[in-house]
Amino acid sequence: MESKSFFIHVAVDAPLFSLFTYGVPHGLRDRILPGIRVLVPLGPRRITGYVIKVTDHAPEDIRIADILDVLDEAPFFPAEHLAFYQRMAAYYHHPPGETLSTALPAGINLSDKSMYALTPEGEKAESSHPQLSILQLLKNAPLSLQQIRLRDHGTTKKTMDLLCKEGLVEIRRIFRERQAKAKTRKSYAIAPEIQPPLSITPKRLALWEWLKKNGPADTSIIQQEMGNPASALRWLKEKALILEEEVRVFRDPLGDTVEADLPPKLNEEQKEVVQTVLTAMEGGFHRFLLHGVTGSGKTEIYLHLVDACLKKEKPAIVLVPEIALISQIAGRFRARFGERVAVLHSGLSKGERLDQWERILSGELKVVIGARSAVFAPVLNPGIIIVDEEHDGSYKQDTGLRYNGRDMAILRAQLENCAVLLGSATPSIQSYANAINGRFTLLRLTRRVNQRPLPAVTLVDLREMKHAAGVERYISRPLYGAMKTALEKGEQVLLFLNRRGYAGFPVCGSCGEIVKCRHCDISLTLHRKASAFLCHFCGFSMASSPLCPSCRAPEVRVLGMGTEKVEAAARYLFPEARILRMDQDTTAKKGQLIRMLRQIRSREVDILVGTQMVAKGHDFPGITLVGILNADLGLSFPDFRASERNFQTLAQVAGRAGRGDLSGRVILQTFNPDHYSIQTACSQDSEAFFREEIGTRRMLGYPPFSRMIQIRISGEKEEKVQEAAAKAADRAKAASSGRVRILGPAQSPIARMAGQFRHQILLMGTDSLCLNESAEAAVSVKVSGVRVLMDVDPYAML
Repeated sequence: MESKSFFIHVAVDAPLFSLFTYGVPHGLRDRILPGIRVLVPLGPRRITGYVIKVTDHAPEDIRIADILDVLDEAPFFPAEHLAFYQRMAAYYHHPPGETLSTALPAGINLSDKSMYALTPEGEKAESSHPQLSILQLLKNAPLSLQQIRLRDHGTTKKTMDLLCKEGLVEIRRIFRERQAKAKTRKSYAIAPEIQPPLSITPKRLALWEWLKKNGPADTSIIQQEMGNPASALRWLKEKALILEEEVRVFRDPLGDTVEADLPPKLNEEQKEVVQTVLTAMEGGFHRFLLHGVTGSGKTEIYLHLVDACLKKEKPAIVLVPEIALISQIAGRFRARFGERVAVLHSGLSKGERLDQWERILSGELKVVIGARSAVFAPVLNPGIIIVDEEHDGSYKQDTGLRYNGRDMAILRAQLENCAVLLGSATPSIQSYANAINGRFTLLRLTRRVNQRPLPAVTLVDLREMKHAAGVERYISRPLYGAMKTALEKGEQVLLFLNRRGYAGFPVCGSCGEIVKCRHCDISLTLHRKASAFLCHFCGFSMASSPLCPSCRAPEVRVLGMGTEKVEAAARYLFPEARILRMDQDTTAKKGQLIRMLRQIRSREVDILVGTQMVAKGHDFPGITLVGILNADLGLSFPDFRASERNFQTLAQVAGRAGRGDLSGRVILQTFNPDHYSIQTACSQDSEAFFREEIGTRRMLGYPPFSRMIQIRISGEKEEKVQEAAAKAADRAKAASSGRVRILGPAQSPIARMAGQFRHQILLMGTDSLCLNESAEAAVSVKVSGVRVLMDVDPYAML
């Protein structure tokens, strides 16, 4: 007998920490399961929520609203994963509904939203109106405040309220339909027991007979085999000789087919690592750190471990830090495991991501390759979770749910009771300390595969070349000579500079004023190809001009260098060489990155110029020379991890040389040849770097000797930001009981970004409970026009 009381606890897709109780109409009750999405009323809004629990109790003396609809036939994720999402939300102090929305494919939720729209009076506003630019933005379609700000940074809610008061603008609640949808095609099959008439034309008969033999078939296959059969299909359908239906089509983001490969024979070190992990996997949860030098065959170990999982009918998840790496690794996995491989990352279209998610959820795809968000993949009972390049900062999300994919992979493995393997040639200080302390099992690969040697490294002291002129200022004579030799032998060269654009420091030679972003406290970067000065933080741009914005003198000089300038220098020195630049600017278009990687591997490129995206795990067998143009750039950041990041970047990019049959060489240019991060990167000695760095961390009490939470305070009015920062620090101190170290409040290193003044507070301690209470007290501060946010285990300190 059905219970009279039927209620559900729902986490709504909104910045609200509480669960809400709703009733369920009788006609919808049999569709309710934990994890199912529902459409619910929330004040004046309609919004998507997630069913967390079904209950027969509801709060007393409160009117309980009913849900409006059930949005799914089945949950979008296994109910067993709810504990993982709830633990994550609690750890990062993030609303549970927004946590679930981050995990699931984008574009599937429904909601209505406040949008600003022009009134008839606004359409007729005079050209002299002070807010004409905003009114013109709204002529095409209603926009949210956030969308308006993206185009006009100075817009505030107060500005929009005034326009509403004038009657020029009104607020409308606009319902947003689902954006990610299944793709379908028409499919045709012959109708049973109906024969074509004798008068049928040969073309129509040929199509009918082909469908009889090969159908059902969708339109794309029919067109491939039968040319353009549209009119014949239409006639056969009208005569009821064939049946038409819509069928689901799954988009394949991996694109090209890949030739199958056979696993190579492992060397003794690789065999030992694989056997150690396989033995431990039988016992459930176990944490491993695989420290292998560049080119030591870590990916082959991953392939063997995943193969062992598949033989036991268990799925596996493999995380990689960058979308740029996914095509390479996914290609190797698909060559080994065929059509069982899925990819998940933000570069997919909403429809592609939806397709991949649903095929993983159904169990059709067993191996998931992806960036940090692949940690949410809806696989059940995985055999192993692998995190490649575990040290990489790209695993940390810097907006919304600020989670670390590596750390959440460990948490998920614990909850799923499976093994987790972190791999890197340059392990993070945090992970290496965990291995030294026995929390992780440390595995080592000390040599490259096939006995290939590590590249020889030559240091070039730029202090001795301060009088160099022209291109010699950044391509030294030793580097030029090595490039010339490599190119004459038909080998490939990589020039590395972790700064895009042409020049990053435009300054007026007359008044000395720096050409800065209007919305950020940072200099603009000249992008010569775009003929513009661009801000790499907020996206602001202005046409490049020699005229100083301050004094109007035609003496703006562009100092510094970026990958555009390096590319131009390489073309000047080697006009016959085929040169390719790989950075965020040249790979922005979908598919461009994959095309570039193919060009490099097929030897259509002689000189590759790139930023850090070329340093992460890529295997370019033809590159024998790596030139690091400025090894000191990473040391200039005001961040306690600056030396660690610098070491990792340099060691990784140096490891791109000599991965094929020919030995490699690295020319490393630096103003700080004695710095320990540079010395240890040259020798690719992670253990030596760890010994140097860990002492400083211990002395200062920084992670891994404490936990850290960053409080970020931002707003458009500097005095209000300062007020909120002071209050947040006071509350944090009052709640800390003296057991939390509080640094700040202080201006952020970039004091203004995207029109927002910024302050920060760092909370450090070993007592997690006190640290969390102190952070919660800090973010409880409310000052009009100011946002106070929490970042647990922050990675970027800017």
